[in-house]
Amino acid sequence: MNPWKGLRGLRKEVWVVAAASLINRVGMMVLPFLVLYLTEARGFSASRAGLSLTVYGVGGLVSGPLAGRLCDRVGAASVFLASLLASGFFLIVLPFLRSYFVILGVVFVWSLFSEGFRPAAMTFIADFTTPVQRKPAFSLYRLAINLGMSVGPAAGGFLALLSFNYLFAVNAATTILASAFMFAMFAKLGVMGKRTEAGGSRETAADAGFTSRPLRDGRFLYFALAMVPIVLVYFQISAAYPLYLVQNLKLLASDFGLVFTLNTALIILFEIPLNTWMIRWKHRNALAFGAFLCAAGFGMTGLVTSFAGIAATCVVWSVGEMITFPTASAALADLTPQRGRGAYMGTFSMIRGTAVSIGPWLGTAVLQGLGAPVLWGGAFAVGTSSAVMLWFVREPHAAGAEALEPATNK
Repeated sequence: MNPWKGLRGLRKEVWVVAAASLINRVGMMVLPFLVLYLTEARGFSASRAGLSLTVYGVGGLVSGPLAGRLCDRVGAASVFLASLLASGFFLIVLPFLRSYFVILGVVFVWSLFSEGFRPAAMTFIADFTTPVQRKPAFSLYRLAINLGMSVGPAAGGFLALLSFNYLFAVNAATTILASAFMFAMFAKLGVMGKRTEAGGSRETAADAGFTSRPLRDGRFLYFALAMVPIVLVYFQISAAYPLYLVQNLKLLASDFGLVFTLNTALIILFEIPLNTWMIRWKHRNALAFGAFLCAAGFGMTGLVTSFAGIAATCVVWSVGEMITFPTASAALADLTPQRGRGAYMGTFSMIRGTAVSIGPWLGTAVLQGLGAPVLWGGAFAVGTSSAVMLWFVREPHAAGAEALEPATNK
């Protein structure tokens, strides 16, 4: 059996989004080195430089709902294209700025455009796939992102040794190249400004219960809030996790790099085949299983002391990640009404982004204040609570028309 067969029927439009995302992420170099650039090249203090990332994060939270609403008005393809073009422009402008507050202002506006690609991509993929295609499609999109991220920051490290200006130049060039590629392909395919659902134009059950305000949709809120705990746990990898490996286990920083490489390699090699194999699993079964594996993997981190043990736990939470996040995107696409999908995707991006912003701070605070056993034991408990909540979402009908909602409301 071909483990990649789930990709066979995907429309060209989905492949274009994945390819453009890959091009964009290959050049993603400025954000990972922004604090270093502001301290080394501009002479700002570490605290002032660090505030730039907070400002970027706030811009990303604001961007989600705005970009989502625009997707409903002008089409996800147009929003995606505008996001890339504007991002490239601000990346060209940034290295010429000197004033601290002007830099913060431009970083904020940059993030508004840069982070607009998330709800746009999710809306577009949902519109151009049938329910059965969505797990492989979102896995393909994540594969493109991870492939790009495995190249961009690493190459950026070498370029930074020469000059930080190279980071801005390459990042801007690849972003603009991605937008040019997308525009050319979408113009050829005739989808600019178009809203099309591959499954047909008929109104779904989600449309029948449509509200223009996702925060008033209890079914949507249940699903979104059920995802928050596992997102909090997973994003310990950006703060508490490397601190624990280096400071508590006395491993080398390069060891964390190897764990990150292992995680990326597993995603590249196995995420699409795994989700193709699980394509017939009910959303709630896959989500609960994946969230539990994430929780167990991070929970077991506190029980091992060697690099081999850490690598083994990485395999566990990586498999959980590969199941949970593509399935969550597919489930969200089935949940959302076609004519208001952008607003829902944008709101979900905001809720998820809030958890992403809080998680690293919360984890490091627990690690330093209460210790590693509390952190990793708590990660297991919190992640398991997400698995339990996700178990109680109702499945859409086989055709993907029924909206997800808590099973207890049935």
